[in-house]
Parts: sequence; structure tokens; C-alpha cells
Amino acid sequence: TGHGIASSELAQGPGFAEAFRRMARFLDNSVEMAVAEQSDSSSDEVGSTTLRGSPPAIVIVAHNGFKFDLPILMVELLRCGIGLETMERWLFVDSLHVLRCVDAELTGGCVKLQCLLSRLRAADGALAAHRALSDCFALRGVCQSVAAALGVSVHQLFALFCVMLDKRASLVALSCMM
Repeated sequence: TGHGIASSELAQGPGFAEAFRRMARFLDNSVEMAVAEQSDSSSDEVGSTTLRGSPPAIVIVAHNGFKFDLPILMVELLRCGIGLETMERWLFVDSLHVLRCVDAELTGGCVKLQCLLSRLRAADGALAAHRALSDCFALRGVCQSVAAALGVSVHQLFALFCVMLDKRASLVALSCMM
């Protein structure tokens, strides 16, 4: 195994199906519990918190995700007998595509996550390859740094790149890969 993660470590966690169900529940609960700050400009008190009128969109961001992460995720879902319907509720962004559209002077011409981390000094410490949490922190740092350099929010940086899962087209593409 070239990823450097011992089988004994993998055996400690839940199987894919359970891990995916937990993630989906977490995201669903996050949407249900989404709150909006209500500010009353007539008083000096801190704004009250209420549930949002419309649920926020869940946006899944992955670096090289359209070519790697999402196909792997979909294949594993299908292998475990889990439909793709849950993924149809989410939006997806491939940060690799976003960063390829950014001025090469900002990225140094290299859009690999390790290169971007080094160039932008976007996260503390080195990227621990194949470690999900490390990858998430690294990608968040890179995206925040690029957005700040462009004078936009991360939301604005990704807005034009969000796509919904096209289940039918994805299944056709996956069948060509197998």
C-alpha cells in the first residue's frame, strides 16, 4: 500500500458505508441547525439567533475531486448498495479547476496542493499526504489565501464553479471507467 496508512489503523475506523452515513447525517443536521444572526439596529444588544428561512447549500470541495475523489466516492457508494441520491442534494467544486483559472503569478504556475501550500504559506506545518483532516486544513488555507489575494470571499471564489451531481451522466461516465 503506497499511501503509508497501516491496515491496522484502517481497521480501527468504521467501514465506508457507515462513515458515509455518518457524514451525510452530520451534513443534514448542519443544514437543519443553520442559524442566521438577527441584528436589531435600534439597540446596542447583541443580535438574536434564529433558524434561517431557507436552508444553506452544502458545498463539497475537493482538489482534483472531479477526476479522483468523486468517482471513487460514487463507486464505493454503488459497491455498498447505497444510491447516489444523497449526493444529489449537495453542490461540488473542484478547487483544481478554480485555481487553474487564477492568475499563474499568484499560484506560481503550479496548482498541486503541496506547491500552493508552500507558495502561499497557507497552513501551519506540512501536508500529511492521504490524511483527510490534514488535506482539509491545507485546502482551506490555500482557498482562503487565494480568495484574500483576489479580494473576494471563498464563497465568491467558488460561486461560479459549483455544480450539482448529474446522476445519469455520472453513472454513464463511471461505466466507461470500469
